[in-house]
Amino acid sequence: MHKLPAIRHFSRLVRHILVAALALSILVPPVDAQTQMTTQKTTAETTPKTTSQVTPKTTPKTTPQTTPKTTPQVTPKTTSQVTPKTVPQVTPKTVPQVTPKTTAKTTPKATAKTTPKSTGKTTAAQTAAARADSIQKARVADSLRTVAHAAFVADSLRRADSLARHREEVSRLRAMRKIPNEAFGVGERLIFDVNYGFITAGEAFMAVTRYDSIAGRKCFRIEFGVNSLPSFSWIYKVEDRYLTFIDTEAIVPWRFEQHIREGSYSRDFTADFDHHNLVARTSEGEYPIPKYVHDIMSAFYYARTVDFSGMKKGDSLMLHNFYKDKSYDLVVKVLGRQELEVAAGTFRTIVVEPLVMEGGLFKSEGRIVIWLTDDDRKLPIRVNTEVVIGSIDTELREYSGLRGPLPSRIR
Repeated sequence: MHKLPAIRHFSRLVRHILVAALALSILVPPVDAQTQMTTQKTTAETTPKTTSQVTPKTTPKTTPQTTPKTTPQVTPKTTSQVTPKTVPQVTPKTVPQVTPKTTAKTTPKATAKTTPKSTGKTTAAQTAAARADSIQKARVADSLRTVAHAAFVADSLRRADSLARHREEVSRLRAMRKIPNEAFGVGERLIFDVNYGFITAGEAFMAVTRYDSIAGRKCFRIEFGVNSLPSFSWIYKVEDRYLTFIDTEAIVPWRFEQHIREGSYSRDFTADFDHHNLVARTSEGEYPIPKYVHDIMSAFYYARTVDFSGMKKGDSLMLHNFYKDKSYDLVVKVLGRQELEVAAGTFRTIVVEPLVMEGGLFKSEGRIVIWLTDDDRKLPIRVNTEVVIGSIDTELREYSGLRGPLPSRIR
């Protein structure tokens, strides 16, 4: 009678255990071996403390419920049936739930609360300091730029003022006179017979060939040449060439060339006249010159531009003439007026005498007298030169390319 209730209790207990095990197997999904291994590795690496805390909790729940009520006969069955199912089922369930929560609650929060705060404060301080330093540097740079700009403006104003004064001075110094010229122009050509006594010894020409440019100034290119005729060359051969470049406005020379061939004597001479700096640069050196100095050819052409209509006998004109290495005072004296007949015709003339002239065919120790047409052209009709061995008369034979008519021609 006493055994029957015990058997019933035992069978009822076994039935409860089986039902609980079946329910547990249904509720907890099976976990394959790979998942279990991964879970175990993750659990072991990340949350060793959590596992140790969870396991004790699970064990007490199972042990108190079974151990007190189970007799020594039931323990083996419970151990054999419950232990295999409880260990694999409880551990996987506990690990996925506890590990993520612990990691999410501890590590991120600690990182968010500790590391960003200190780093944020330091970064903000550094940013503010860098910004203040950048602003200070920008202010200093702006100040330096302002000072440099002010200095540049002041220097530019000084330079502009100095340049303006310099240009004004240069303009003043380079301002050239303007001489009215109705006497000659490009295209004029004059041909002369050169007579030695009663013998025609040679021929000479004077020509304004073209315009040229020297030192930035427009010039007349004027050529003068003297050649002895073959019939006279066996006695004394002459081949002289003169070239001058005369400013079209100021009627002063910028360049002069002389090439003399007379018998056994020869000479080549060049001179560049710097009328701004008053220096003559010659083939033999540099020499100071007065303002508006002339060579022997330009002096003659300048004299042609002078208005002699109001001048009478004894009046004179002062010029400066440069030759070789120095300047000479050249006085053109009016000797009077005279009618003169030459091969080119008969003309009313004004007679002048240059008191200093030398070089080439006109190299002399005596007088030089020139007859010019008494009009605006002032063509040279005749030139008489006294030389050591006599006198040479140069008379106009023909002319062409004049700038205007010859009202002084009589016939």
